[in-house]
Amino acid sequence: MKSLKEFIEERELPEIYLDMDQILYDWYIEADQILEKYRYPKWNDKIWEEYDEYQRDEIRIAIIQKNENFYNDMSLTKDGKKIWKFVSKYKPNIVTSVDERFENCVEHKKDWIKEKLGNNVNEIYFIDENVEKYSLNNRGKSNILISKFIEKCQLFESFSGISLQYIDSKITIKELKKIGF
Repeated sequence: MKSLKEFIEERELPEIYLDMDQILYDWYIEADQILEKYRYPKWNDKIWEEYDEYQRDEIRIAIIQKNENFYNDMSLTKDGKKIWKFVSKYKPNIVTSVDERFENCVEHKKDWIKEKLGNNVNEIYFIDENVEKYSLNNRGKSNILISKFIEKCQLFESFSGISLQYIDSKITIKELKKIGF
């Protein structure tokens, strides 16, 4: 007779790919804090509509770049703590975009992950458009992407992955439990 441990190991849960952007931290809240520090309107304030999109972004990003440690200084959100508490025991992979407008973005995000999430991270993937590479494991079974971004979720699904569009930790944890986590 198989032990419970052997049964669980045979069951093989999908690997989790957790998109940290807008789940574990909130970029816009952090950006707003810096804008307000320098007495500028918040990111989505209507006053920015006076500028075309390019000018708007250039001005706002230049202000935010005054904080050289923008990514290092971000807080782990309250809801991010909840989802991380649940998924961390499965040693998830972290997926994140590279924001080329910020020097040292990759290093700062790695430092942030190490400081805020600890050692329960399997791998860190700095990806944008190529999430399809991680949709299946090496045995052809679907992996799971948790992301706030519908475009990433749809792309992941188009390559036979399972995606959970993140709304909040409660809903996502409920969905993960249905899958067997």
